[in-house]
Amino acid sequence: MRAKFGTSEFHLTERSRHSHQKRSWCVLESIELFAIALIGQKCCFQVIVNKFSEFQLGIDAGQERFQQCEKLASKLIEQKSPYSREILERQDQLG
Repeated sequence: MRAKFGTSEFHLTERSRHSHQKRSWCVLESIELFAIALIGQKCCFQVIVNKFSEFQLGIDAGQERFQQCEKLASKLIEQKSPYSREILERQDQLG
């Protein structure tokens, strides 16, 4: 009977060890998945920041271009260009 108890105890210890290993593996896998998700979010955030920076540069360039057009339009109107009426109408349309 004692040998049987010792074998049973051995199996219980083995099961406990395997159970602990499985839990450790699951925890490590969860941490790894979380890290991958976090890295993905960080990369995604960086892509969004880069796209916003490009968008902002486009707006700045567009604003500069608009100001240049406004200056040239004002000069043409001051010089009584044959297109002055169309320029004024277009400026009214644009607001």
